[in-house]
Amino acid sequence: MENIRYNEYQKTITEKKRTLAEVMEEEKAQRDNFMSNYWYYRDPKGIPRGPCTVSSLKICHVNGFVTRKSMVFGDGMNEWLPLESVPHIGRTILYSPDTFIMRAVNSVKVKLLGEKPEMVPTVERIRKSKKSTS
Repeated sequence: MENIRYNEYQKTITEKKRTLAEVMEEEKAQRDNFMSNYWYYRDPKGIPRGPCTVSSLKICHVNGFVTRKSMVFGDGMNEWLPLESVPHIGRTILYSPDTFIMRAVNSVKVKLLGEKPEMVPTVERIRKSKKSTS
């Protein structure tokens, strides 16, 4: 009787086990999905903004418009979550080396040159820059 229970237990464990490669592949697919997603965020006044890309969110974070506690939302999510709680995106925006470099450069621009930080490049400015390069 004990042997039968042990065999059932082993069978259950074996069915639930996933290989490391399967887990890593699943995580990579989830990360790719999050990175290519369009995101919405709430600005400091609580107004929803977006859609925007991860790089736009990063610019907003560097300029202080999005913090680790800012609420974000994207496809596949059921509710708004703080940026720091969203897997992959939170880490990418908050802790990547280029974020720290961008913050340092932005700090110099604001303090030494007196430039004001901008949220995300406006559509008009993007259009003007495209026309001038054409």
